[in-house]
Amino acid sequence: MLNRPPEHFKIFQADRFAADTWVLLWSQQQGFMHVETVGEMLASHQDAFISDSVLQYIPLAFGSRTTIDKLSEQLDPTMAERYNARGRGQDDFIPWEQLP
Repeated sequence: MLNRPPEHFKIFQADRFAADTWVLLWSQQQGFMHVETVGEMLASHQDAFISDSVLQYIPLAFGSRTTIDKLSEQLDPTMAERYNARGRGQDDFIPWEQLP
């Protein structure tokens, strides 16, 4: 049987971070970014650790919601270029500009 971390591990650590600290996450595999609070990120990372599962999103930056939103907007052209390049030639491909 695998040695699992104590249940209080998740609760103790994730609650230390203020709800107004945000993180910009990126998934190379999915080709998308995601924004959430640091506490939410830590909780999902700790869940992955406890269940020994893989996470696709990695943190790129931390800051206020305004700062993270601005950075995300600045990276949109790069994300669009990568996404469109990866999808070209696929029958069911929807260009970045047409995504909801």
